Amino acid sequence: MRYGIAARVAGLSLVAGMLGAAATAQANTVPFASQDCTITVNEPLEVKAGEQEVKAVVTAELPGAVTAEFPEQSNLKASAVAKAPEANTVTIKVDASKATAGSHALTLKSGDMSCKGEVRVEGGSTADPR
Repeated sequence: MRYGIAARVAGLSLVAGMLGAAATAQANTVPFASQDCTITVNEPLEVKAGEQEVKAVVTAELPGAVTAEFPEQSNLKASAVAKAPEANTVTIKVDASKATAGSHALTLKSGDMSCKGEVRVEGGSTADPR
């Protein structure tokens, strides 16, 4: 009798451990959505005074408030980002008055999600390749 109780307790512990491991494995199989999120911007910005609006289409739904980031060397400054009425589209207000011509990285962030793409700038001087 004494060994039977010990065997049952050990069996229950084993089953509980397996259930916990299965739950952990299931939780780890959920893909991180931002890994494949990309941005498409079809219209280029121009180097000129004043703010310009850029429409950016993303491949995944952005869950909350959105921020836009450009590399420092682009001299692009985002002042506002708003979700557009079209699905998976945002409108970014950008100051390109001192921008460097060429293609520049664009990152949109919303919560834990990050989308990456490029924006083109036309006119002005090109970036120094050094």
